[in-house]
Amino acid sequence: MLQRVTGLHSCAKMTVQQLENVLAELKAKGFVDNRQAGIGRMPLHQVQHRAMLNKIAVLLKQTGKTWDYAVGTAKNMFDKDKLVQLNDDEMHKLTSALQIYTNRHTKKRSIKCN
Repeated sequence: MLQRVTGLHSCAKMTVQQLENVLAELKAKGFVDNRQAGIGRMPLHQVQHRAMLNKIAVLLKQTGKTWDYAVGTAKNMFDKDKLVQLNDDEMHKLTSALQIYTNRHTKKRSIKCN
């Protein structure tokens, strides 16, 4: 595909315009960018945790935090370096902790506005 779109075999040798053409071709073929705008790429996770990670993504966006914040919170709470290492109970606790933080953040913001 790279050869067909740009005439090159490697993205490393492409110009910005050529890279944009490759991205446009990928999107035309069905590529979907799964990053949440502004918070970075969702980390590796277990399939059964997808709904909670979607909730965490919303909470992170509301507070202006990134996935690094969620990973750091998990590290502090459970001493695990990656979200994929969390079991169901730990994932629920992490989601709850981030919801509490978001509630406090939102409450502080509304007090400043009044």
